[in-house]
Amino acid sequence: MSFLEIKGLFKTYRGAEKPTLQDINITLEEGEILVLLGPSGCGKTTLLKTIAGLEEQDSGEILVDGGSIDRLPTEKRPISMVFQKAHMFKNMTVAKNINFAPRVRGMFSNREEMDSETQKYIDLVKLTGLEDRMATQLSGGQEQRVSLARALIVKPKLLLLDEPLSALDAGLRIEMRTAVRDICKQLGQTVIFVTHDQEEAMAIGDRIAVMFNGKIEQCATPEVFFSRPASKKVAEFFGWKNTIPCNVDGENNISSAIGNFKMDTSVEPGERLLIIRPEAFSEDENGNIRGAVKHASYLGVRVEYVIDVNGIELNISSNSREVKRIGETISLNVDPEGMWIVDDEPEEEEKVQSVKKGFFSRRK
Repeated sequence: MSFLEIKGLFKTYRGAEKPTLQDINITLEEGEILVLLGPSGCGKTTLLKTIAGLEEQDSGEILVDGGSIDRLPTEKRPISMVFQKAHMFKNMTVAKNINFAPRVRGMFSNREEMDSETQKYIDLVKLTGLEDRMATQLSGGQEQRVSLARALIVKPKLLLLDEPLSALDAGLRIEMRTAVRDICKQLGQTVIFVTHDQEEAMAIGDRIAVMFNGKIEQCATPEVFFSRPASKKVAEFFGWKNTIPCNVDGENNISSAIGNFKMDTSVEPGERLLIIRPEAFSEDENGNIRGAVKHASYLGVRVEYVIDVNGIELNISSNSREVKRIGETISLNVDPEGMWIVDDEPEEEEKVQSVKKGFFSRRK
């Protein structure tokens, strides 16, 4: 049995046309960090709130360390949650903010134990020397370190982090995501971390669960999303910018408008989509793919192009120091490791129309 098990979770808000959470199934081992990744409105925060007891599921079960927590009120669940905004007690010092919950719950047997435990977590989040600083004197990054220490000091079985870095500037976000992972790994803390930032997810998570429209589309280790995405939606979310119609035969031969390729693929023969990462292309005078430059962006360490190949627009990322001009011909090779085959998927609007047609045809 896994440390955390979520089985068949459904949640629909009153008046909503469709469920916010649809058949969510997750397992998480003790000490593992799982990142929930997806666009705004996909159900990530609702899932976190349901685990924490802030929302009630319509059906399904949540087990932590072998026991169901479904009937437990929020304050009785062995869970801590950190939100986007730090919510400091402005009239308290750093130390008092951190030890507030265990003080109220009577978790300390004496003043010495309280001071020792508080200092332990202050040191852990690298706020040593700021113990007596008032909350109003903290930077955004320091506030989030206090929030993390405050959540950890009660020793939760499960830590929930709801986009805690989203309000920080870019440089501080990079620093804090490293700190969050290091601290949680040092404590062996089991974590679910919510974000909409792919790079953040890759840096923090042992595994990533990608959500769309209330469903988990794929759950895997970070490297899988850069080699074997499960669908077109997942691929596009992880930077696979090139989606090309193709035909796959029964012998791993792939034919498309940009060329023919040989790939080891287990998909059934037929019409599929060839997806290619922009960085899989490399400039080569004798390359098999030739096209005209339609757009070029010089970004210092690389050049990003949009090129036209037989009516197909390709996005490529080149590390060449020479920048091609608009209209020039560019020759390319492509690394097979940066290619993958997925099934075509109708757009959401097309799916809705299809469902409606099926509904009305059954009523006739």
